[in-house]
Amino acid sequence: MSKLIALLVGLYMLLSAGVSHAGVIEPNLDHRLRVAGPNERIPVIVTFSEKANIDGFNAPNKKVRRSRIIRALKKKHEEITAKSSVRDVAGKTQADRREARMRPLWLINGVAMKVRPNAVRAMASKPFVDSVRLDQTIQAPTLEAVLDSPNEWNLDAIHAPDLWSFGHTGQGVVIANVDTGVDVNHPDVINRWRGGSNSWFDANDPDFDPLVDNHPYDPDGHGTGVMGILVGGDAGGTHIGVAPGAQWIAAKIFDGNGEALESEIHAAFQWLLDPDGDPETDDAPDIINNSWGYGQNPNVCIEEIGGISFRTDIRILKQAGIAVVFSAGNNGPSSYTSQSPANYPESFAVGASDEASMVADFSSRGPSACGEATFPHVVAPGDRSGYPYGIRTADLYLGAPDPYAYYVGTSFAAPHAAGAMALLLSAFPSLTPYQLETALKMSAIDLGTAGPDNESGHGLINAMGAFEAVQNFDQVTISNATFDPATETLMIMATSSAQPDVNLTAEGFGELEWKSWNNFYRNTFGGVAVPPNSVTVSSSGGGSATLTMSGLDTVSITGLTYDRNASSLTVIATSSDQPYVALTADGLGPLEWKSWKNFYRNTFFGITDPPAAVNVTSSGGGSDTAPLPVDTVTITGLTYDPEARTLMVIATSSDQPNVTLTAEGLGGLDWKSWLNLYRKTFTAIDAPPSSVRVVSSGGGSDQKEVSSKQ
Repeated sequence: MSKLIALLVGLYMLLSAGVSHAGVIEPNLDHRLRVAGPNERIPVIVTFSEKANIDGFNAPNKKVRRSRIIRALKKKHEEITAKSSVRDVAGKTQADRREARMRPLWLINGVAMKVRPNAVRAMASKPFVDSVRLDQTIQAPTLEAVLDSPNEWNLDAIHAPDLWSFGHTGQGVVIANVDTGVDVNHPDVINRWRGGSNSWFDANDPDFDPLVDNHPYDPDGHGTGVMGILVGGDAGGTHIGVAPGAQWIAAKIFDGNGEALESEIHAAFQWLLDPDGDPETDDAPDIINNSWGYGQNPNVCIEEIGGISFRTDIRILKQAGIAVVFSAGNNGPSSYTSQSPANYPESFAVGASDEASMVADFSSRGPSACGEATFPHVVAPGDRSGYPYGIRTADLYLGAPDPYAYYVGTSFAAPHAAGAMALLLSAFPSLTPYQLETALKMSAIDLGTAGPDNESGHGLINAMGAFEAVQNFDQVTISNATFDPATETLMIMATSSAQPDVNLTAEGFGELEWKSWNNFYRNTFGGVAVPPNSVTVSSSGGGSATLTMSGLDTVSITGLTYDRNASSLTVIATSSDQPYVALTADGLGPLEWKSWKNFYRNTFFGITDPPAAVNVTSSGGGSDTAPLPVDTVTITGLTYDPEARTLMVIATSSDQPNVTLTAEGLGGLDWKSWLNLYRKTFTAIDAPPSSVRVVSSGGGSDQKEVSSKQ
């Protein structure tokens, strides 16, 4: 009986020399437009130019980080769709818009829809549009079952049961599967489904309602087999799942014909980041397994040839603290057979090995087509050379007494790695995706040539070894992170308990350089227009540290003076991170750095109605608020002489002589330094006022009744 090789059939990329709206309409779509009829509806994905800035969202609290990322992505998408007349392009009538089946893709800031050629060209002409691409189809992997077997050698091969004995079975961890669906009725997975309206998504159903269509199913069996390896129990007499204590959710991307539009995959990733649509609830999975890919395009980095890239999706998911695992593909044994999305730098690619710890012939080899990096990262059981072939796992549950089958392919190797990550998270819940990947790579059992290679990567995964590796991670400390708004640079300094034998990387920025003479790592990154809320530094030794920059500096308002005569307000302030931060007086404007006086200052004019208080904020996150100081004014003399027709006003101020005093309706008072008071005699006063109010440029005032000279 022949082996099953689960070929991940990719999309066929059409080539065309002509490009309309150069740089906006991609070549495959341009070719389609040339041959399409005027009323044909073409599936497209439109991406917008302006993106949400989420680079600085690295809060240590995973829930807070995810919430901020989701809200920022949705807000930016709503801003653009609200002002862009996207719906008008989709169709003038409600019927047209219904047929367009517009689907918001806020994760990549775009929309998917089916529109006529003239609408495609109209959309491409919009200034806010970055690209219009053909929404192409990916084929689901195919399955062929072979005979049953009583033992599950694959779990022992990766030492998963060794970690179970320590009580770490994946409890408290949620794993998601992006595949053909899951047969929720299978006895090995039914009790591990998280349940509720936020645990199942059918991307093929445009009218999907989680409250109504809340019953996972699988018309194919591939996704059920993968889920069995991820979390399956022992209903069939032996354990089949790597992380039987974990819960699962699933996104079905392939339809009944085994096809998935790229927009449906984007929608699935989008749903996984926010399953219930509420950014404030933390219901995203911890790990996402992807046993699919562009199988008919080996040794191609899909984003480089005009296809839709899923790199943006993967980057955002990982930034939100979600590990993303991909099957390496089944295009071996030749070198240069990597496939997308597994070959993206952001993906964690898993090849297949057999029971003898040999790399399967069909397993795709590197180097990666996306940058020539080592490919895959690791291997895991996905083949068996002896009888019976394959990995025993769950099959579709159709009432059969033994709903199990054996499969081979990297599709079934990947869930071993995802399951091993779940075991690690149950032991160490705070591990980041980077640390999970590092632990599996550091502890992998080396196969073949010593060191990482383009057949087995770092080697065969070892769950128990990864657990021990985490315990030996180095300690990383961020000693400084300073943003300079003038040069738009961010300087980061850090140390490691394993220095200088490890490499440190500031996530989202780049590697830090080892400074042997200073005994630390440091680098200055340019082009940072907006400072991040926090900085995360990860080590090749597994350690990681995050420094929150919001509120890092201490701002102090040291001077606040209002001049009523000049209608001006002078603000003076300092920062603990000066001069590398920018200070702004809210509602007034920026303060200027005065290097010779070692503070920030500015005088704002045209302030006829001064605020009761001033708030100064820093680009470093700090702030300070101070009430506008008001001097105390006292009228000490107020005498009217009817014979001389004069009114004499005498007053003092707690801020004298640095302020000016004015008798309202009369005029300014003169400062008499030898008398230590303000005084003025106003003449030609035929009808004196009943009272006089004296106001100060310092904000104070006093009012008294006028007395006549006897």
